[in-house]
Amino acid sequence: MGIIKKLLAQLFYLLVSVSAFWTLLLFLDVKEGLIAWVLASILAGTVAAVIIFSYIKSETHSYGMQISLWLHLASLLSFFVLSFVLFGGNMLLYEAEAYTTEKTNLTAQQKLSYYQQFIWDKQDVNLEELEQARHEGITFYYEKGSYPTQGIEQILAYIEGNKQFLERDLGGKTDAAVSIVLYGDSMEMAERESIQQQYSGFYDESEKTIHLPLPVDQTTLAHEFIHHLFLNIAKERGINTSDIPSWFVEGVATHLSEKETSLSRTMMEDTEYVGFQDLETPGQWENHLQIPYSPYFQSGSFMRYLTAREGPDILSRIFGEMRHSSVQESFEKVTGKTVNTHEADFIAAHDKLLEQWREADVLDVRHDEPQQSLEMFLEIAASTPELELVNHRIANLYMETGEFEKAIPYRQKELELAIAENRDSLSAAYSYLAESLLFTDLPKAVKMAEVALDVSTEDEVFWSEGVLSELSTLEKRIASGESLAAYLEILNGEYTINKGLPNYSEKIALIDQALRKYPAGMPAEQKALINLRHELENKMHADSQEQLASD
Repeated sequence: MGIIKKLLAQLFYLLVSVSAFWTLLLFLDVKEGLIAWVLASILAGTVAAVIIFSYIKSETHSYGMQISLWLHLASLLSFFVLSFVLFGGNMLLYEAEAYTTEKTNLTAQQKLSYYQQFIWDKQDVNLEELEQARHEGITFYYEKGSYPTQGIEQILAYIEGNKQFLERDLGGKTDAAVSIVLYGDSMEMAERESIQQQYSGFYDESEKTIHLPLPVDQTTLAHEFIHHLFLNIAKERGINTSDIPSWFVEGVATHLSEKETSLSRTMMEDTEYVGFQDLETPGQWENHLQIPYSPYFQSGSFMRYLTAREGPDILSRIFGEMRHSSVQESFEKVTGKTVNTHEADFIAAHDKLLEQWREADVLDVRHDEPQQSLEMFLEIAASTPELELVNHRIANLYMETGEFEKAIPYRQKELELAIAENRDSLSAAYSYLAESLLFTDLPKAVKMAEVALDVSTEDEVFWSEGVLSELSTLEKRIASGESLAAYLEILNGEYTINKGLPNYSEKIALIDQALRKYPAGMPAEQKALINLRHELENKMHADSQEQLASD
């Protein structure tokens, strides 16, 4: 019994001393922790030396004394080893924090959170507490009693319709299984510490799991699923994914998930660009998520620029070369240029684009030089056809110069981008297309106005009904032989041709078109149209003179 008591006593002392040392480390950085461990080791060694010396000097060496000696030495040796392990753990915490957030300071609370996560495997969501369903090889996790039918169907439809095209863009295939956790109302997404906001979605590479809040955002779904494909193709090719720079991983996912959408000019103007050498690691990435930085936009825009210059298969070619080379080496081998050179060209093109837009804006405001402004916007569209509003501006200028047929493709491109972005409001894009078609194909214009009304939000219904009413009335009155009167009515209307803007040149063009197409119209109506034309010309001339005076 005496030996057991001594053993328990030593275990108690060991537990207390190790716990005290661990508690102390919670408040110490790596350097301070090393000093504490060295001092504790010296103290333990001194105590061991004293115990051994006392034993040697003792005149008697009973069995109990021998057991006591070995228990003390074992306890001190255990403290030495365990304290070293704790010191190493403290150092790893700082390395993990530096890698993921670039921070060099940790509070005691943050360290405890790390221990909970890595030692006790504390998760933000416990999958065992969720219900699950398996469809088409994908395991879905969701709140008990709330099967998310719409979300699951949306995800399955997206993956079925896009997986093969994404694999083509990446230049590889993978059959790696994926799980998807869908967060309902009573579940909270993990918080992104760097910006103190909940994630809008994320991919857990180690678990091959996508985490998404409900309702599912299509772009976020695409972004995270591309991560799944990209990272698993890389692993299957023997590529160490931790060696791939964050800007490349995120840039590929951002570009491929948003390549059919417009490029935000506002973001181009407001974003402060960061050298890609400062966006290599997750820590560097997280450290640049706050305004005025936007690494997702920057990296995605760079990939869009790269594919426009080098061809749509450039990403798959670089990714393929990464089997044998680093990202930087792969860029140079495939394109003949370094990443730094491409980056410098990208920034120069970005600055040139914004300068061109500013110059085109100035010319557009002057009204008397629409052709010069049009030429500049066309040059912008040639290099960046998805740039926000560029198609709208070109279509407007073609309308202003009377080249209505040429305006139609740009209205259609504007509509395509609006549909790709899944905008809440599509009615404006359909209404603009209907207005342009008024000059070239009235029946199609009516059809587009009908669609605009169908997709209108509650706030847009009134306006869309007005546009449709004016166009359908014009079509009916022309069919009944009241052509010129019908044109007079729409010219004096509130919606299609006016929209709260002067639109002098469009109105004059519409008058000329009416008089040319229906020369046998009523004389009074012909005269009214001609008088309206003169009135519009005078107003346009007056506005031009006023503009010149202000310049």
